[in-house]
Amino acid sequence: MRGLPLAGTLAAVSLIVAAPAAADTITVKNTHDSGHGSLRKALDLAGDGDTVKVPKGHYELSSGQLEVGTLVSIKGAGARKTTVDANRESRVFDVDAGAGTVRFSGLTIREGDTDGDADGGGIRSLSDTELVLSRVAVLNNRVLTNTLINDGGGVYGVSGVLIKQSLFVGNHGYNGGAAAGSGLKAVDSTFFNNFGGNPVQNGDGGAFDDEVTLIDSTVVGNQCFNGDGCGGGLYAGSATLKGTIVAGNVAFEDNGMPPGSPGNPGEPDNCSGSPLSNGHNLSDGTDCDLDGPGDIEGKNPKLGKLKNNGGPTNTLALKGSSPAVNGGAKHCTKHDQRGVKRPQGRRCDIGAYERT
Repeated sequence: MRGLPLAGTLAAVSLIVAAPAAADTITVKNTHDSGHGSLRKALDLAGDGDTVKVPKGHYELSSGQLEVGTLVSIKGAGARKTTVDANRESRVFDVDAGAGTVRFSGLTIREGDTDGDADGGGIRSLSDTELVLSRVAVLNNRVLTNTLINDGGGVYGVSGVLIKQSLFVGNHGYNGGAAAGSGLKAVDSTFFNNFGGNPVQNGDGGAFDDEVTLIDSTVVGNQCFNGDGCGGGLYAGSATLKGTIVAGNVAFEDNGMPPGSPGNPGEPDNCSGSPLSNGHNLSDGTDCDLDGPGDIEGKNPKLGKLKNNGGPTNTLALKGSSPAVNGGAKHCTKHDQRGVKRPQGRRCDIGAYERT
């Protein structure tokens, strides 16, 4: 048999050398903050394309934020089982992984606090890294103090953030209490009781600031502190809504008086500005100026309390009399926040919860 010409041989060798290494799965062995077998060490060892598997447990950080420097998937055992907790001592995750995608799934990210020093209390990405969060709970993270202001209490990303079947509760930012940044998109997710600003430090967008697309999601009970028009739910400079509930959000003043007190009673304020409607949204007010096909304004969505209604994260269930039931489009996302198949009735339900 004739051998390959030299050029062909070199090309073949080049192809062999250039073949990418198979992705690895690195399993965290303990809940220690650092050292052998820890989550911090696993992230340090991981390469592009690897998966860091985080078993059931409460992972408390005591030596600062977790650095994510490669394009990895961080996969917990479920948001009710795997918790990464910064104990208000630092941010939880800081991502600087380059061009590509970093994925978080099946975990709770909580109690991150930058002490007003920077954006993104739960997760921050300032690089050209897209963040994807699936079946994640982002709880009680903050970037705001009474004297320092930063954005994205829960998550901040400059190159895109995709949120799927997730829950954001109790996060505090200056602009965008739940999330802020460029290219935000949330699908089948709930944003409840997040805060843009505080009673002594004004802020806009209780849940989101400016650029966001919301699909089959629920934005309820969020607050801003820059007076009427600050967008308790959305500071909607370039927001797009489809099949989404935006209700019960409130604007307060930054007059030092407690929110809800006689000196600071608040005003209903779901949207600042008019988001683009792609139809079948529901609001209890008219300030979002919803004018798409099937939109419903001025109607109470009739939601239950935030609790475990099944699925990986807590949800706000629809009561049977809710106008959201069968109020959506004939075609929507395939599953709700809990993983329940849509639709259960003749049409989809509006929001993150599909009533069974």
